[in-house]
Formats: sequence, structure tokens, C-alpha cells
Amino acid sequence: MKKILAIFLIVLLLGIGFFLFSQTSIVKGEMYQCSENTDCISVSSDCCGCAYMGTAIAINKNFRSEWDSKINKECKNMYCPAAISNHPSCFAEPKCVLGTCRL
Repeated sequence: MKKILAIFLIVLLLGIGFFLFSQTSIVKGEMYQCSENTDCISVSSDCCGCAYMGTAIAINKNFRSEWDSKINKECKNMYCPAAISNHPSCFAEPKCVLGTCRL
């Protein structure tokens, strides 16, 4: 029972951390602008990404290296749970909706 409680608390704290990271670290502006669906790609929205219980977002493909650099810098010492996320964003296709990349 103590193990289950400890695992629950760890997952809860990681979830809170991911939420706070995603709310404070996402760069606004032209990184999300698009004119057609092929302008958009899906990327990790947080340090861990979909392969490690994270989520995804859509950005303009021209900003991929900038986004990767940003994530790598902010997540340098972050450890992620070894579990694949089932968040809907991880399975969504990136599209251009009213000039903005979205999942």
C-alpha cells in the first residue's frame, strides 16, 4: 500500500511540474503561425514528451531546431517516467487552423 501511495505522489508531482512548465515556457508568436497543414509539425510540449508521459503541441516546422534547443536547455537535468503517454495530443495530427498550428 505504501508503494502505491508513493508512486501516486510521484506521478502527481511530475504532472504538476509538467503543467507548470508548459504554462510558463511556451514561446508565443510566429512559431505557431501557418498558412497550410504542411507548415505544422507535432513536437513535445514539455521535457518528457509523449514517449515519457508527456504531451505534444503543434508548431511551424521552420522553428523545429529553435524549439528543440529550447527544450534541451530547459530540460537538461530533468528525469522522466518510463511510460508512454496516452494523452490525446500524442495521437493528434498537426493542422493549420485559422493561421495557427494546432493538434
